[in-house]
Amino acid sequence: MKATWARLELAARRALRRIEGVRDRKWGIRTSDEIELAALGAEGSDRNPYAPSRWSTLEKILPPAEVTAKDVFLDLGCGMGRVLLVAASRYRFRAVIGVEVSAELCEIARANVVAARSRLVCEDVQVVEADVLDYNVPDDVSVVFIYNSFGGHVFAHVVDGLVASFDRNPRDLRIVYHNPVEEAALLATGRILPIRAALEFKLTPDFDSWRSLRMYVVGSPSVRDVADGTPSMVENWSSGAHTDRARP
Repeated sequence: MKATWARLELAARRALRRIEGVRDRKWGIRTSDEIELAALGAEGSDRNPYAPSRWSTLEKILPPAEVTAKDVFLDLGCGMGRVLLVAASRYRFRAVIGVEVSAELCEIARANVVAARSRLVCEDVQVVEADVLDYNVPDDVSVVFIYNSFGGHVFAHVVDGLVASFDRNPRDLRIVYHNPVEEAALLATGRILPIRAALEFKLTPDFDSWRSLRMYVVGSPSVRDVADGTPSMVENWSSGAHTDRARP
C-alpha cells in the first residue's frame, strides 16, 4: 500500500511541477526547481532543501482584500522568489522583501523580479542575501511567510526575532507558515496564536498534516487572556475548534 501511495505521489508531483512551470515559461522566469542545499553550498544544521511553494499557496490563506498599501511582506527563505512574485503581483503591499542564504538562489530571484517587472503591482521588491540567523526583521513588516526552509534552533531564533520586532513596534503582525512542522515552537511562546488554516491537495494518506497552511498573529504577553477562565485561542486550536478553517 505504501509503495502504491509513493508511486502516486511521485506521479502527482511530476504533473504538478509541469503545471506550475507553465507560468515560469509564460513570464520568462525560473522558479520550479527542487535543489539540495549541498548543491548550492548552503547546507547547514536544521536547514531544508529548496522547493517552491505553489503559485496558489499564498492566496489560499491570505485573501488580497486583507492587504493594504501600508503592509510590508517578508519571505524568510525566499529561494527563487516565487512567493515574492505572487505577493508583488497579486497584493497591494507597500514593499515585498525576500531573505535567502544562497547567493545562487538570490541571483535567480533578482533576475525573476526583473523579468516579471511589468506584471508587478508593488514597485519596491527586494531580495536580501543573508542568513536568517543574522537578519533583523524590519519593524514595519506586517506579513511574514515561511515555507519550512529551516527548523530546530534556526526556527527558534527566527521566532524570537519576530516577537522582538513586535515588542519594538507593536502592530498587526501575521505569520503565514506553509508545512508547519515547527508549529509547537510558535505556540510555546504564548505570544503567537493561530487564526486560520487551509490545506493544499496532496495525494498521500497524511495529506492533512503535510503541506497544510496556517496563519498566526503575534500579540502582547496578555494575548492569551486566560485570567477569567475563558479558553485561549491556543487551547481552542488544540481541541480542533479552529477560528477560521478553510479547505480547498
